Amino acid sequence: SIAMGRSAPGAGDGADAKRSHVSDDEEEAGPPPTNLPVPSVDDDSEEEAGPMLPPKPKKRKVLEHQTLYLNNLPSGSMYEKSFMHIGEVTHVRFTRTNFLITASNDGHVKFWKKKSKEVEFVKRFLAHQGPVSGLAVSDDGMWLATASAKDKVVNIFDIINFDMVNRIQLTHTPTCIEWAHKSSASKMAVAVGVQE
Repeated sequence: SIAMGRSAPGAGDGADAKRSHVSDDEEEAGPPPTNLPVPSVDDDSEEEAGPMLPPKPKKRKVLEHQTLYLNNLPSGSMYEKSFMHIGEVTHVRFTRTNFLITASNDGHVKFWKKKSKEVEFVKRFLAHQGPVSGLAVSDDGMWLATASAKDKVVNIFDIINFDMVNRIQLTHTPTCIEWAHKSSASKMAVAVGVQE
């Protein structure tokens, strides 16, 4: 091991002040060996000198029957099926608060927000176990009521907060629903038509 000696008292502060010595049981280190292997450069490495080349453009995948698919896309002015709903759309309502609400025959109710140039999807509820048979929006555009004949349930939604606030189980089969209160009323009322 190599130990650094201390300078004697009164010695100067320089490189001469410090000396190194080798212990008696160790041999003195000599020059480095000259027979070590020289590192080689791997020619197969992926690292290359210079700027990187731009990536090759990806080939666009072409469907086998692409023309057939494109020719069979719906082109009518009115659709019975929405591509955002799995089932057929049964109800569509637009509110004074700039929301679009859609319902389908699979029990889904979806909330959409009207923007300046587009309509943005906001939230989806699986509101019923079967088709939505009635959907009504309050006059002020704040509340939504839905009914289903299959599960005999009425749901009340807070439109602004996209939240279901009440679920009412009925004993009769509902066929239609409508809000039956004035906008100035302190209590909300909903009327449900039932099948006899």
